[in-house]
Amino acid sequence: MLAELLGAQDIEQPTATEVARRLRRAMRDLSNGGRPLVVLVHELQDLAAEDAAIISDLLCAPPGGSVLLVAAVAERRSDGTLWHPLRAFREQAQRADHCELIDFPTLSVEEVTAEVERRLGTGVASPRFIREVARATGGRLDDLDDCMQAIEQLDPRLRSELLAASRTLQALPARGGPSEHAAVLQQVLDESGRAVAAALGVWKDPATVEVVSALTGLGDTAVESALSDLAEHGVIEDVHTADSVVTFQLVEPLVGAALAAQSPPLRLRRIHRAAVELIEATPRPLTDDETVAFAAHCFNGDITLDERRVAWIGRSATALVSRSRFAEAREQLLSLERALRRSPKRNPGSRSVLPSPLALLLAETLSRSGELDAAEDVLADATGPTGETDIAIALRRARDRVALGQNQEAWEIYAPILAHENPGRDPAITQARIEAASVLRSIGMTDEASQQQSLGASEAQESGNHRLTVEARLSQHRALYAAGRPNEALRFGREAFSVARASGSTPLIARASSAIGAVLCDLRSLERGMRWSRRALRLAEASDDFATVSGAGHRLATAMLDAGDLAGAERMALRIMHLDSDMHRSRALPRPRSLLRVIQALRGESSESPPEAGRFWDGREPLDLSYSLNSEVIAQYTEQLVSGNPEGAHETVSTGIDWFIKAGSRGRFLVCDLIPRQVHAAILMGDLEAAERAVTLLDVARTETEAFAVADGQHHLARGRLAMARLDWAGALPLLVTAAREFGSTGAQWQRMQTLKEAAEVYLSLDDTERAQAVLAECHDFFTKVGARDLQEIRWLYARAGRRPPRARTSRTTGELSEREVEVMRLAARGMTDAQIAAVLHIQRRTVTTHMHHILAKRGIHSRLDLSEANW
Repeated sequence: MLAELLGAQDIEQPTATEVARRLRRAMRDLSNGGRPLVVLVHELQDLAAEDAAIISDLLCAPPGGSVLLVAAVAERRSDGTLWHPLRAFREQAQRADHCELIDFPTLSVEEVTAEVERRLGTGVASPRFIREVARATGGRLDDLDDCMQAIEQLDPRLRSELLAASRTLQALPARGGPSEHAAVLQQVLDESGRAVAAALGVWKDPATVEVVSALTGLGDTAVESALSDLAEHGVIEDVHTADSVVTFQLVEPLVGAALAAQSPPLRLRRIHRAAVELIEATPRPLTDDETVAFAAHCFNGDITLDERRVAWIGRSATALVSRSRFAEAREQLLSLERALRRSPKRNPGSRSVLPSPLALLLAETLSRSGELDAAEDVLADATGPTGETDIAIALRRARDRVALGQNQEAWEIYAPILAHENPGRDPAITQARIEAASVLRSIGMTDEASQQQSLGASEAQESGNHRLTVEARLSQHRALYAAGRPNEALRFGREAFSVARASGSTPLIARASSAIGAVLCDLRSLERGMRWSRRALRLAEASDDFATVSGAGHRLATAMLDAGDLAGAERMALRIMHLDSDMHRSRALPRPRSLLRVIQALRGESSESPPEAGRFWDGREPLDLSYSLNSEVIAQYTEQLVSGNPEGAHETVSTGIDWFIKAGSRGRFLVCDLIPRQVHAAILMGDLEAAERAVTLLDVARTETEAFAVADGQHHLARGRLAMARLDWAGALPLLVTAAREFGSTGAQWQRMQTLKEAAEVYLSLDDTERAQAVLAECHDFFTKVGARDLQEIRWLYARAGRRPPRARTSRTTGELSEREVEVMRLAARGMTDAQIAAVLHIQRRTVTTHMHHILAKRGIHSRLDLSEANW
């Protein structure tokens, strides 16, 4: 492009050196007239690599003292791809005396999300982590690159804690670009400027001149002068509060952290100690954020801890746990324990130096991080020398047993607690009843579970505790839903939602919304259920309720799969799998893993994950009749079925059915998931007697449950398949048509298309080729779109009908180029920008950008540079 502008096209294959020489000569000649000259380079990010190198050279040493080079640059090229060399250009522009660099708008949160997932993978980073990255980098692509590079080089455990948002970016070591930027600033700032920059990096919140003066020990005049220097270098910005008080904060938090890290240790210690004194002098009660900052200042400043400061650190750890910042809370409590052990006032005979509530909190953070043995050691020390039972400690132990799947051992811990009466409505005992009900149900003690559930619900309601009331309602909801009584389950879910809204607690509202969404997916329609699940997901993410994020996300992913959105279901399952893995949620982790295996099997792909159902079959792990077991049975069944092993699939699903029947109160899983699959597997292996027995079992199970909308379709489909196996085509057709209509009414497009595929085979057997072809066309379009292996069966049915399957439909971003796209491609290959192409073709620039997106997609390339290098 520069060669054409300078008239260098007469040179055969002009080199960058020749073009640079001519450009420098032209700029020098223009500046010799004695008038200032401004050269504006538009869309720097769209230049070819050679031209960008020329501009880089000119930025360092512009020809002629009166020439001002202004480069306008955006974060993205016109083809939508991100432009990564922006940092180098910005730093060169800051050092040059005759250059200005114009930055266009920064990345949005959605664009930051896309870039993070491109670097780390889909679902690896939690939404809260992405929000923190967007805030810490200001949406600047170069800072985002530095942040991602630093995270990729971290220890795996620290990296997983950061990505799961169990730890903030404050734990990220200052490396890469921010560290280099901080080193440059350290050279250009004077002593006062370096001290003020370090103070703002340590304080982190907006600070007034008085606060900065107290942190640094400098006078107001010196502080104001230093703030002015920092503002000139673009390090800080003014923040005007509601009461017209001017405060200052760092523009780039990552650079601020690097500035503080590069300061002398003694200066940092003085700043932290001054911060402790400022916070302690606050006349009002401290907020949670202030207590968290106070604890960090205490440890970094090596402050002597008295009883009042220990209490504040305890408040800080409690606040972090409430925000699911388990890793940070664990580090604070461990630091507190080490500090107290060094205290000369410590009682040498005591096993635990932490107060009992903080010891319990430390055990919880260790447990949440997967360190169950360490958590047990802390609980053992906190029990006391006489061995008296502490309900809170016992509950923590029982939850750890549940986390390991040791439900029988958990019940042995719950039992002594529940043996006592609860006349004062002790919330700990009520909580134990609610938790024990789920454990009892999982080990088959359904009557005892119902009794404890009812007692817990009545005690929670009488006490007026909103949280316990919601948990009791949701416990009843889960029991009724699993038992196949969705209408009653929906009523309890709505009661929980009403109580949660009255309490104003976002996590409780999220949990109740997730419960309602799960029922509505089966009872009414997937669309209504998915709306509630998405709402629950948003609320849970905002409140950092990882358990609800996992549960709502898994139900939403399952609904997406049923609706035929395999790609969306895969993205959601990956996201939940990474979250459960990072948070060491071992009991919940099989759910997304199993769903991913189902999706891979439906696409005809092999799974690398070994089946996990054997852990339940061979007795090595106690029976856990939750969604995890049901998901694993479906995954193993699907893999065996698509691999041509119907006998193995039948054995897998039959074993699962036996376990569910043995435990009782699991009608939902039987009628909606397992027995219909048992019928199908028995038919495929040619055992019609087994298929008839399975249909009879399905009839009995449906009489013991309420009417699920999806179960009606499954029942008619099972009977239709059995009629097909008997070659009763006339009897099978109305059953299949009814099943397809019922699936369609609920939005279950995947099951509907599976049913229509069976109906097409019946139409062919009845010599109704016209109807068969219409049904096959719809199935072919659907399975092509989702990329399912069922497409092979559709093509076989087309061959049976004596027809050729239709060609796959192409989207606007595939296929041959249009005439206009060919014109745009040729001009772009010559190095012209979108604006220049628009001027030549007399069309809007936005239209050119759209054409470029289609060209790159159709040609399978990723940048305009690849386009210019191609031999068109």
